[in-house]
Amino acid sequence: MVFKRWLEIIDAGLSPKEQRAFLEHHLEVVWITVAEQQKLDRELKLKSKMPDGWTWDDSKYARLDYADIEIE
Repeated sequence: MVFKRWLEIIDAGLSPKEQRAFLEHHLEVVWITVAEQQKLDRELKLKSKMPDGWTWDDSKYARLDYADIEIE
């Protein structure tokens, strides 16, 4: 999702500085358990998408919030 959106903002003419800010904000590694991963991927079908109604201005943790997965 992030890569596709990045290509869209490049096409929209955002500056390299704005592109970098977007990538720095949205690219983050969060370790989750196998059970949490299975809940996201299989049960909630959120492997490569965000919950319905989500927009880029919403929380980047929306999938985790939707699945009740807490970040420590």
